[in-house]
Amino acid sequence: MKRRAIFTAGMLVLLALCSCQRERRTTVEITGQNVPEFHFRGSGTLAYFAVYSPTYPADAREPNDLSQAIWLVVPKQDRKPVEKIATVRYGVLPDAYAQEKPSAGIPEPLVEGKKYYFHIDTRNAPGASGYFEIRAGRAMAVEGEHVCFGTENGKWVRKPCDAANRSDSSAQR
Repeated sequence: MKRRAIFTAGMLVLLALCSCQRERRTTVEITGQNVPEFHFRGSGTLAYFAVYSPTYPADAREPNDLSQAIWLVVPKQDRKPVEKIATVRYGVLPDAYAQEKPSAGIPEPLVEGKKYYFHIDTRNAPGASGYFEIRAGRAMAVEGEHVCFGTENGKWVRKPCDAANRSDSSAQR
């Protein structure tokens, strides 16, 4: 009987410890002046980070259409946890990451008053996306147009956004 009680207590402790390591969705806080800083939190690893052209809502042909990205950051080898990266400043690569877009040089300067979409793709936890703009010399999260897609005959097509199709931004204001 004593063995059973010790085993049960041990299992409860193990269960409690395992539940503390649960997945946490990625969140982003946007700060900075004319050059935004993205502060990441969450339990996932960064697969890629993209900032998209202001024309993304009109021109995207598929979800998170990377052809519309003006800055794309990808891992050189192993992905790092977003919390270890912590902060990414627009145009400055985090350690162990490479710039895929633009293929050379620095990304285009951001224009005050234009809305830019960003997407953080992570593994082992939900990613994050949202819009930001520069207003009065300060970077800030803003609401933006939801772009929704579905498939028809194996191809992406735009669909009307309704509550079921729309994902909310996890950018914090």
